[in-house]
Amino acid sequence: MNRVYCLYRVSDQGQVEKNDIPMQRIACRTFAQERGWTIIKEFSEKGVSGYKLTMQQRDAILEIREDALAGKYDILLVYMFDRIGRRDDETPFVVEWLTRNGIAVWSVCEGEQRFDNHVDKLTNYIRYWQAAGESEKISERTRTRIRQLTEAGFFTGGCCPYGYELVRGHRLNKKNQPMNDLRVCEQEAEVVQLMFGKAKREGLGPMRIANFLNMQGYTTRKGKRWNQASVARILSNRLYLGFLRKGDVESPHLQELQIIDEDTFTQVQEIRLNRRKGDHTMTIPMQTKGKALLSGFLYCSHCGARMNSTVHRKEYRRKDGSLYRRDQRVYRCNASIDGVPVECDGPRTYRAHRIEEAFRNAISALLEQLEALPVETILEYKYQIALENRRQKYKQVQEDLEKMRNDEETLRNEVARALRGESKFKLPLLKSILEETEQKIERETAQLYELEAKLQNAEQLRREIEVKQRKYCGLSYIFENGTMEEKKMLLSIVISKVEVRKGYELSIHLAPDFDAFLEGLIEMR
Repeated sequence: MNRVYCLYRVSDQGQVEKNDIPMQRIACRTFAQERGWTIIKEFSEKGVSGYKLTMQQRDAILEIREDALAGKYDILLVYMFDRIGRRDDETPFVVEWLTRNGIAVWSVCEGEQRFDNHVDKLTNYIRYWQAAGESEKISERTRTRIRQLTEAGFFTGGCCPYGYELVRGHRLNKKNQPMNDLRVCEQEAEVVQLMFGKAKREGLGPMRIANFLNMQGYTTRKGKRWNQASVARILSNRLYLGFLRKGDVESPHLQELQIIDEDTFTQVQEIRLNRRKGDHTMTIPMQTKGKALLSGFLYCSHCGARMNSTVHRKEYRRKDGSLYRRDQRVYRCNASIDGVPVECDGPRTYRAHRIEEAFRNAISALLEQLEALPVETILEYKYQIALENRRQKYKQVQEDLEKMRNDEETLRNEVARALRGESKFKLPLLKSILEETEQKIERETAQLYELEAKLQNAEQLRREIEVKQRKYCGLSYIFENGTMEEKKMLLSIVISKVEVRKGYELSIHLAPDFDAFLEGLIEMR
C-alpha cells in the first residue's frame, strides 16, 4: 500500500475565494484513487507565497520533510509541481532531497519527477527556474499596476490609515464589485490635527504626544493606548497632506484627503529633523519641559558658556523651632564650553525672575510693534523688497555673464594666435582656461534662466512671503497667553540666543530669519 501526503497551496486571498484548494483536493483524491493509493494526510496552505517565503518559513514543508525522515509516507502528491514552491534556488533541491530519501514526488498534471539521469535533474531545475521567472513577471506587473493606480490618485489597498475610513467607490474590480476608496474620518482627523498642533506649537515629541493623548482618554482605532511609534508614523506620513504613496511613487495632490496644511506639516518635519543627535546648528529646543523660559537660549556674556536652570534652596530653623524653606530658580554659568573649562569673571548665578522679567519686557515690545502693522502692508512691502532683490540679482548675473562671454571670445582669439605661433601663451594652458570659462558660462546661463523664471512667477513669490508672514502672526498673543511649551517654541522662531552680564544687562540676538523679516518694517511706521 502506497501511503500518500497531499499538499495544496494558493498564493493569495483571491485564489482562496475562488475555491482553488477544493479544486486541487478533488483532483489529487481522484488521481490517488485511480492508482489505488491511500491518502493519509493533507496539507492546505492558504495565502502562502511559494516565491516570497523560503522553505524554512513554511510549516507544512517542514513537517513534510520531518515525516519523510521518519518514513511516515511514500508519495508526495500535488496538483502541479509549482505548488511545492517557485524558488529556483531552493525548491528543485528540496524535491531532489525527498526522492533521495525514498519519497516519490508526483503531480496530477505533470506525472512523477524522477532523477534517473542528468536530463531529469536539468528538467527539474528548469521547471522551477521557469516558475520563479513567472513569479517575478507577475510581481513586476502587479507593482507596475499599483504604481499606475497610485499616480492616478487611487487607494490600492492595505490597512486603512488612522484619520480615514474606507468607503465603496465607483471603481470595479475583476468581479465587477465596487472597490474601496479613502475618506476623511472627521473624529479621527481631529486627533491627527491635535498631534500636529502639539508638535508644532509646543514642540512635543512622539512620546510626550502619546502620553498626552492617553491622559486625555484618546485611544487608537482598536481602543488601545497610543505609543511613540504610532504617533511618529502619523507625524511623518504625507498622506495627511493629501498625497497617496506606494514605494517611491506619489499621487497628485488630493484636496479631499488633506487633513494638515502644508505649512504645519513642513514645520513639524523641520522640528523633528533639527532634534537629531549631533546637530549643533539647531535652533529648536531639545525639549520644552520645565519652568525656565530661557533654558537652552541663555549664555554668559563674560565667558560665552551656556547657562543652566537650577533651583537654589535656602533652609534654616527659626527660633521657634519651625523650618523655613524657600526655593528660588536661578540660572547658573557652567564656565565651560564643549566640556572645556574657561575663565569667567562674571557672577556664577543670576536670579531667574529678574532675567525673565527684563527679557519679557523687551520681546513683548518688539512683538507688539510687529502686530501693530497691517498684514497687507507687510506683505506688499516684503513683496516689493523681494522682487527688487531678484531684479538686482538677475541684473548682476547678466553683467557677469556678459563679461564671461567677452573673456571667452578673447580666449578663442588667443587660441587661434597660439595655433599660428603668434601668442606668448602655451596652447594647453589656453585650452584649459577656455574650458573652465565655458563651464562657468554654462552654470551662469542656467542660473539666469532660473532667475528669469522666478521673476515671471510673481504669485509664487507672494505665496512664499505669505507663508513666512503667517509664521510670525499671533506671536504676541502666544507670548502673553500661551503655555510654557508654546512660549519656548516661539523663542526658537524669534531669537537665537540671549547673553547676560553683571548687573542683569541683557543682549538679545534675534534669529537670522526673523531679523531679516523685521528689516525695514519698523521704519514703515
